[in-house]
Amino acid sequence: MDEGGALAPVPVSASRTVRSELVFPNDANPAGNIFGGRVLMLMDVVGAIAARRHSRRQVVTAEIDSVDFLRPIRVGECIELVAEVSAVGRTCMEVEVRAYVEDLAVRQPCWDPAHFDASQP
Repeated sequence: MDEGGALAPVPVSASRTVRSELVFPNDANPAGNIFGGRVLMLMDVVGAIAARRHSRRQVVTAEIDSVDFLRPIRVGECIELVAEVSAVGRTCMEVEVRAYVEDLAVRQPCWDPAHFDASQP
């Protein structure tokens, strides 16, 4: 913060957040695919960390534009989530969250951006 209490500018690259997790049977439906709600929870957490790194303030999820499930993630596979702030306004910001299936040879995109709103506690 400067003397007037304003936050110093933060480069978008400083918000980059990466999280990887293995999919276990308790994360999956009877078909062996991860629950969509579990993926959304992981996206929400990694997106909130990126938003908080950028704003240095409490944040809440205000909106998720859309989520497209392009392929299932199966038990035993690794899900990798990558989040970065992609746009900043005066009171809100856009955080892009991408999810990948990690099979240690090929990464395939699975889902698209989520949005978070920076608010004061």
